[in-house]
Amino acid sequence: MLYNWICLPCFSVIVLGLSGLEFKRNKESKVVNHLCAISYVFFLAQLFSKDVCKFVLQHTNISSNVVKNIMGWSSCIVIAIVLRFLEVYINNRVHIITEKDNVL
Repeated sequence: MLYNWICLPCFSVIVLGLSGLEFKRNKESKVVNHLCAISYVFFLAQLFSKDVCKFVLQHTNISSNVVKNIMGWSSCIVIAIVLRFLEVYINNRVHIITEKDNVL
């Protein structure tokens, strides 16, 4: 019973999102735009976060699952933010170099 109350609204949001329905308020939101930009980087950060968490857990005596989950999420968020800043920096540098090439 509880499963239906959780999954049905989530499934409805997914269907609305995939249908191309746009909300003007969400399109202008800086938070939503930033989260959309960082979503792929967050996916890639999970690859590195696993190794970081394994290393920390091997050298500490953490047994609480809550602490493990918080550590996993926080390391993934930090790695995603660093990767996003690197992505923006590299894109800006490439843009500057291509502009110089076009001027010459």
